[in-house]
Amino acid sequence: MSSSIISETIALPPVFSITHEALMERDEIALRSAGITAITDAAQNSAAREVAVEIRRYVKAVEANRTSLTKPLLDAQKTMKGLADQHVAPLGQELVRLESLAADFLVADQRRVAREEAARQEAYQKAETERRAAEQAALAAAAAIITESQLDAALKVEQVAIAAEATVQQIIQAPVPRLDKASGQSLKKVLRYEVTDIRALAAARPDLVRIEPNCAGIQATCIPEMPVPGLKLWWEMKATFSSR
Repeated sequence: MSSSIISETIALPPVFSITHEALMERDEIALRSAGITAITDAAQNSAAREVAVEIRRYVKAVEANRTSLTKPLLDAQKTMKGLADQHVAPLGQELVRLESLAADFLVADQRRVAREEAARQEAYQKAETERRAAEQAALAAAAAIITESQLDAALKVEQVAIAAEATVQQIIQAPVPRLDKASGQSLKKVLRYEVTDIRALAAARPDLVRIEPNCAGIQATCIPEMPVPGLKLWWEMKATFSSR
C-alpha cells in the first residue's frame, strides 16, 4: 500500500522526557526516605510513616498524570484499530470466500488426480502383463525356429513384444497427474474443533484441559485454620502506611 489509510496527519514528539521539577521532587522524597535507616522508637516510626505517605501520594499522582496523558493516545489507538478493521472487513470476507472456493476446487481436483492416477496404474499393469506375455511368446517362437515360415512367425511375434515394451515405456514416461494449483497456493488439512462437554473432555483427556487456581477465590474464602487439599495456607504480617 503506497499511502496512509487516513487523511489526517499523526504527529508525536520524537522523545518523551521527565520534567526537571518532577525529577527534583522525586529525588527529594527518595533522599528523605534513604535517610531513615532504622526504626527503633515511636518518633522514627512516625517519621517513616510521613515519608511512606508522601511516597504513596507522589506515586499515585504520577500514575494519574500518566493516565491522563496516555488516555488520548490509547483512545486514538482504539479508534484507529476499529477504523482499520472496519476498512478491511469486506476484503477479509472476500478472502475467506475465495479461499473456500479454492479449497472446494482443489479437493475436487484431488479426486480427479486420484482417478487419473488409478487409471494410469491400471493401464500400466495391463500393458506390463501384455509385455510379459509377448516377451514369453517371442522367446518361445525363437526357440522353436526350424523352418523359414517359423522364422517369419518369430519375427512377427518379436515385433509384437517390441510394441508392448514401447507401450509400457510410454505409460511410464507420461506426465504424472498433478493438482492444478495456482502459484503460491497450497492445500492442507486444518483441524477445527468445538468443545461440546468440558467435563467429559477433562475425564477422558485431562491433558487437553487447562486447570488454573482461582486466586481471588482463595484470598476471599480460605484460611490456614481450615486446610484445603492441594493448598498451603499461612498468615503473614505486613505493615503498611496509609495516607489518612
